[in-house]
Amino acid sequence: RLGSFAATGTLGLRPYGYDEARRLEFVLRLDDGVERAWKGFRSTQRNEIKRFEASGARCLAAADDRSVATFRSIQDETFKRHVAQGKERSRTDPAMLSALWEKVVRPGRARAYFALKDDVALSTALVGRCGPRAYLIYSASTLEGFALHASKGLLWHVLKTEFEAGMREFN
Repeated sequence: RLGSFAATGTLGLRPYGYDEARRLEFVLRLDDGVERAWKGFRSTQRNEIKRFEASGARCLAAADDRSVATFRSIQDETFKRHVAQGKERSRTDPAMLSALWEKVVRPGRARAYFALKDDVALSTALVGRCGPRAYLIYSASTLEGFALHASKGLLWHVLKTEFEAGMREFN
């Protein structure tokens, strides 16, 4: 079941240098299991995930020091690709990423997931966790990962893994 909600009003943070924007949020409720969600995906999405899985790629969660560097390199490649496409994006400060890793990933409040093929990282997703809800904080793919639909395959892996760990809503 897909629900949505939109933030109303503002937090009044503009005087402090923040830009505020209204955006629509979606929540995927998995009370009936991930297989029901699978059936709700468009057939093109299911086929792309199947092709990714058949490619020999694998997905895993990791939080070691090497993972921080891998996450950063995929993020940098994505940033450069978006800039070349004229998309306005900001790069995460390396110190902030290190702090995020130490304060959120290592203690288990978020998981860093990676899609790999032949031990080369293709895609990454940082997924926060709070009770029965998981939420996508950030995701990125290399050009090879993009062509292989690694981000879709990885997010399907995330849904199944987090569901097994007790997650019932994904934002």
